[in-house]
Amino acid sequence: MRIGLQTRLFASHFVVMIVGLTSFIAINKLAAHHSFRGHLDRMTRLDSALEEIQEDLRDGFETTWSRSMAWGLLPGAVTAAGLSYRRSR
Repeated sequence: MRIGLQTRLFASHFVVMIVGLTSFIAINKLAAHHSFRGHLDRMTRLDSALEEIQEDLRDGFETTWSRSMAWGLLPGAVTAAGLSYRRSR
């Protein structure tokens, strides 16, 4: 069974999009967490009261980052997939 050109183009674009999104998320997650933890550590050295809430701040950052990343990527991914599908037809 031979797969048509339109299907191959759509699948190719979809794979490229997934690889790009995955690398973007991984790099952003590593960079954002490293930067936030460093900033939080510097703040903790200046104010010892922050030590008590440091873990809550990190958990809050993790939750907020994950939600904002999902809401930021969802429309872009849906739009890219839709346009790719439409262009391949």
